[in-house]
This record gives sequence, C-alpha cells and structure tokens, in this order.
Amino acid sequence: MSQPAYHQKLKMWKSLWLLDHLLGETRLNRSLDASRARLTAELEAMLVSSNRGGIQAIERRVDLGPDDFVENYLKPGKPVVLSGVAREWPAVKRWTPSFFEQNYGDVPVQLINASRQDLAGEQYNPVGSVITLGQVARDIEAGGAAYPRFVPLLHQHPELSEDFDKAHLASLRGRFGADMMFQFFMGGAGTNTALHCAIPNNLFVQIYGRKRWWIFEPKFSPVFRPPMLRSTYFISPVDVSMPEATAILKYVNGYEIVLDPGDVLYIPPFYWHQVENLTSTIGVGVRWFNIASILKSSTTQTLLTLLSTSPTIWQARKNRTDFIRNFVQSAAVKGRK
Repeated sequence: MSQPAYHQKLKMWKSLWLLDHLLGETRLNRSLDASRARLTAELEAMLVSSNRGGIQAIERRVDLGPDDFVENYLKPGKPVVLSGVAREWPAVKRWTPSFFEQNYGDVPVQLINASRQDLAGEQYNPVGSVITLGQVARDIEAGGAAYPRFVPLLHQHPELSEDFDKAHLASLRGRFGADMMFQFFMGGAGTNTALHCAIPNNLFVQIYGRKRWWIFEPKFSPVFRPPMLRSTYFISPVDVSMPEATAILKYVNGYEIVLDPGDVLYIPPFYWHQVENLTSTIGVGVRWFNIASILKSSTTQTLLTLLSTSPTIWQARKNRTDFIRNFVQSAAVKGRK
C-alpha cells in the first residue's frame, strides 16, 4: 500500500463524512453515501494489498514521570499503560461493588445502551433505564447485564474524588490541558461497551477487576463505518472482538491490553476503543481537553464535534461533568449505517 495514496483517499472520505454532516437528510446527501461507500471499499482494498497490520500490545511503563508522558505520549498521541501507578491510591484499596452498595446504594444512575449488542440493529436508542447503585451491585452478584457507564458520581459526591491522586493526574494534562472530568463505570463479568470514540483525552483508572481493551487510530475510521448521528460521540457497529467476522481487521493496526487494578491507560482523542469486562469491574475515566492533541489526532472529527447538533457543542460543553445528558439529548436521533 502506498501511504500517500491511502492518505489521499482518506482525505476524500473525510471530506464526504463532513459533507454528510452538513447536508443532513437530503437527496444529494443520499447520493454521496454511495460515493463514501465506494471510497471505503477502495481504502479497504489498499489495506488488504499492503498485507500488513494486526493487533499488538500497548507499551507498559513503570514510574513514567509527567514530563516523559507529555513528550512521548501526549504530544505524539500514543496510547500507553502507566503500569500500577494507582495501586496505592485509596480508591484501588477500598472500592468494590459491596462498598458502593453499602455507602451509595440509594444513588440513582441512568443506564445507557452502549454495548455491541445494542448497536446491532438499524435503530439506535441510547437511553436505558434508571436504577440505583445498590441494584447494580446486586445485579453484578447475580451475573446480570447492568453496566452504568460515564456516571458523574464523583462530581455528585466529591468526597470520592479524594480517593485519587488528583495532583498527579493534573500533571499529565500538558501545558494547555483544561478541565478534569471523572466518569464512573461499574459492571459485571461479560458486560461490554461497543467500539466508540470522542474528543477528550482519557486516562482510564482501573480500580477493581480486569478489563480488556481494543484500541485503533482515527485513520482507520472508514473501516468502522460510523453512522451519522451528528453527536459529540462517535460509535461503530463493528465488533472488533470477533476479527473472524470482519476480515479487514487483520490488515488494520491496533492495540489490545488487559488492565489490572492500579493500571492507568492513556487513550488519545478520537482513538476508537472497545471494552469488555473480564470480571466484575470498577473504573474511572479521567477526561480533559488539550487542543493541540485534539487537532493532531483528527481535524475532521474536531470539526464534526464542533458542528454537532445532537446535542450542540454548547450543550455538550455545559454537560461536560455529566456526559450522560448528551446521550439523553441525542435519544431521538436516527443513525444511518
């Protein structure tokens, strides 16, 4: 595969992706869908002809300092695991499903439909039911499928954020890093989140249990066939945990990693990732914005995010500490695959 040729066609595909967003449901838009599908097929053929790609392990670093992290991972946009860095944090030592059942059992949480099974149909409805954390803990014990994602629990109960080394997390944001949002996740073995990506930088702190991740660069977006939701959150119907069902994946460069308690995973902006809970798990995503790394990762997806309508970027900004509101506000949107 000629890299310049691939990137030239990729630019054309991205231009159509952006035009798709701007035009909306129009006759011209529907005619452009065929052009984007043709470009997708051509890009995939180029990947196959290269006979390269495959899944590799993410680099693990022990005692990775802030300056080293910023220069070698944040600025170039490269995933990395800060191995065991949070092992002595109070959250890793104390938090279990029983801890939340006993201390926060009455707290309501909004479930969202974001598993790979939820994205299998033509109609995507992101909003699920509302249950309590106590019900989630009991569901986990019973082997159920309840999996609260992106919950603003640490903003609702700030005392929980004191169980993190916030000074160390802040030191990893880079010179122009802004904000620090905490998103809580707790689910049972076998629960998952489908392939997706979004604009913030992400340090995911694995607190309890083991979690498997698959991660891919934004340049492979055509392979993942993202539907047009006009949202600040990008999703894909492709299940990367089953590469035999999607043959093109063996020609795509990607990463796979299993996180243990105390590990912290860095995911750059707009990097596609799919997640599976190997055991009952608790984790917290620490999100922030760094404009240099955002633009470096994907100018096109930056523009799509800024031009989002479901919700608008201004609504999304207002919801930055309660990301689930963005899903609720996009509930009526129908995506085209």
